Amino acid sequence: MMGLIVLLVFYIMLVLFDEILFFMLFLMVFASLVSVLLIFNGTPWFGLIFFLIYVSGLLVLFGYMMAMSPNMINAPFALKYMPVSLLFFFPSLRQVNLDMIKINYFHDIVDIFNYSHLSLYLLITLMLFLSLVSVVNITYKAPSPLRNFL
Repeated sequence: MMGLIVLLVFYIMLVLFDEILFFMLFLMVFASLVSVLLIFNGTPWFGLIFFLIYVSGLLVLFGYMMAMSPNMINAPFALKYMPVSLLFFFPSLRQVNLDMIKINYFHDIVDIFNYSHLSLYLLITLMLFLSLVSVVNITYKAPSPLRNFL
C-alpha cells in the first residue's frame, strides 16, 4: 500500500513539474530517501551503489539540459560568490577517527536479495522506469538536436 502511495505521489509530481530543474530536484530528493531507506533496512552497500548510479544518471540528464539551454553568464553574480565557493575546497579541521568506524561484515551478498526487500526493489524498479519515460518525454519536446556552439 505504501508503495502505491509513493508511486502515486511520484506520478503526480511528474505531471505537475513541467520545469526540468524542479523535476530533477524532486528526483534527487526521492532517490536520497530511497537510498536512506535501503541503508537503514540493512543493506548499506546496495543503498550507496543505488545512490551513486542515480546521481550519475541525473548528471547526464543535467548535462544534456545545460547543453540545450542558451549561454547566459551573469558575471557580477559569479564574481560575488566565487570566494565563498572556494571555501568548500578546504579540508575540514576535524579529522575522522578511524577507530570509531565499525565495519560490519555480517551482511553477505545473498542478504541483499532477501524476500523482505522485494517491495523496495519493486519501488526502485518502478521509479527508474518512470524516470526513463520522463527523460524520453522531455527529449521529444525539443524537435532539434543540441544547439551549435559558436
